[in-house]
Amino acid sequence: MTSNRSDWITFKAIDMHQLTEELVSLIDDIFGFPKDDCRNLIDNYLKHLRDDLAVLIEYPYVDNVFRDSYYFYFSSKHRTYERNCIRLSFFDGLMNLDSFRDGKLSETIKDKFLGICVIRPTYPQFFGKTMLSPKALKNQSFVSCLGRKTFSVNGFKLPVFSFPHSSQDGEYITCAETSVWSVMEYFGNKYAEYNPVLPSQIVATLSGPASERMVPSRGLTINQISFTFKDFGFGARVYAKEAYKNNEDDFKRILSFYIESGIPVIVGLQNEHIGHAVVLIGHEIPIKDDLGDQNVSFELENTRVGIIDTADFQKDYVVIDDNFPPYQSCSFAQPACYYDDIKFKTLQIVSFVVPLYPKIYLEAFEGHKLAIEILDKLIKPNVTDPIVLRFFLTSSRSLKTRIAADANADDILKELIISKTMPKFIWVAELSDSRLYAGDKANGLILLDATGRGSIEDVLFAVFQGKIYISKDNQYTIYDVGIKPFGIFRNNLKGEWSEWKE
Repeated sequence: MTSNRSDWITFKAIDMHQLTEELVSLIDDIFGFPKDDCRNLIDNYLKHLRDDLAVLIEYPYVDNVFRDSYYFYFSSKHRTYERNCIRLSFFDGLMNLDSFRDGKLSETIKDKFLGICVIRPTYPQFFGKTMLSPKALKNQSFVSCLGRKTFSVNGFKLPVFSFPHSSQDGEYITCAETSVWSVMEYFGNKYAEYNPVLPSQIVATLSGPASERMVPSRGLTINQISFTFKDFGFGARVYAKEAYKNNEDDFKRILSFYIESGIPVIVGLQNEHIGHAVVLIGHEIPIKDDLGDQNVSFELENTRVGIIDTADFQKDYVVIDDNFPPYQSCSFAQPACYYDDIKFKTLQIVSFVVPLYPKIYLEAFEGHKLAIEILDKLIKPNVTDPIVLRFFLTSSRSLKTRIAADANADDILKELIISKTMPKFIWVAELSDSRLYAGDKANGLILLDATGRGSIEDVLFAVFQGKIYISKDNQYTIYDVGIKPFGIFRNNLKGEWSEWKE
């Protein structure tokens, strides 16, 4: 590295085995942080990454998120803070500086790019904005919300699919503000209806209704988080465990419905000592080969057919926690199991807030209830084996795109779904059985209007075991057209079982 840091951007390409010592030395040189402490922090952060990655170290780097915090908070403190950051760019396999000047390797560099991590001058929480592809991890056996973001790295425009992450800086933003920033960064990069926000915008949004100053931050309540999302254009919905004390299974299922819908959910954790906020963004890939031991979740009231609800499957969720590297995993029962500190390890989920598109009026519990009613009273399945039910929200455009590309789907099913007028978002009850589900196939669908109120008028379309149910003036005509099983919808969450594209 050169000493003329203010005049030139310097780059150094190394492999993962060299990164800790190189970074420790650079942080000591630039920020003056203690070497031994930094070494431990860096090792703990990097240990979940693959050992065969290449890293491009870049300094000085202007990070828009930290610069925002710097000008609104850190620059006003008596202690002097460096305003520039260090950026790490990660690549799959070997990489050197000459590669960036070889025009023939431009596509290769794009394919190898796995994301970035910013090192900011806020000891000991110096890991700032991080957008890493799960492909950079040692453990990739999960699916999650991922959005496409393009970075300019050493003259190249490089895209990556990731979920935004940052540690809290401990003063200007805490876990709650960091979680809001992370979710807004995801939606802002992925959808035209939303914009990424900076820490100062989150603080400003809450300062109006607040009865005291917002900085230094003392954290946010779940209601303040919901208010922030509402102000940023969402129709936020808050769920509290206390409201489901008579049936905690419903509380657990509702959370699962939204995660399966590809919606990042901010979860409030609490025990007798502390409170904390994290973002749940996905789940591990469930084992589908044998559902024989899976308990029946409930029976239909009239037909007494058993329902295996995939929301009840035992699975780990994927977590964005600002105290740990991205993509941790936890169970519903032990949402902080990856902590060693007993004060955190015993945290429990007490509430969560869902950032919904504002025109989604039919919430998950009511939609699920309506789908069960239609299955029981309209379809009246005549089967002996339990039905596997998967319930989720998606866009009608995404569903139509998926069904059009499904080689297993019958033409008549494609035509009916593609030509059916639908709102922007729909609730989907996907119906299968143990054998079909193990092969990623379904033999039934119930589509619900997400702008509805949970009545029979909100049923857009239904098909099960070759029969199609078409409504006119709430009177259903049944057509037995022998539709064969079709592929399960996998567009909401990305990973091993889905394509890495929008």
